[in-house]
Amino acid sequence: PPLPATVLEEHHLLPGLGRGMPLAVPGCGPLYRPLVGARVLVAKDLLVDVAEHRFPSLAGVRMPVCLVGQIGRGRAFVTHIFGQASFAAGLAAPAEDYLTRVLQWLAEPRREMA
Repeated sequence: PPLPATVLEEHHLLPGLGRGMPLAVPGCGPLYRPLVGARVLVAKDLLVDVAEHRFPSLAGVRMPVCLVGQIGRGRAFVTHIFGQASFAAGLAAPAEDYLTRVLQWLAEPRREMA
């Protein structure tokens, strides 16, 4: 079932999703600590306690839903959403352009992430 999530940062790949905006996203997904420098754009609101996930170094943590970052000299766009089409339908741009925008952004030469 969908769980509540919140937009933590705005990014031009997700037009119309403003900071603090609530979303409903699928409930499953991995729990991990993103690499230093990765920007978590959307995270689930549910706080997973250390007693539940059993990774003492993480303490209580929210599950990342959408992240951007650098891997070596390239860019990374990570989403933990089943059904990208339903996620894209909530953006303020044509849903059919969602994947194209992501692929073009990934293919651009290395530069500061905007």
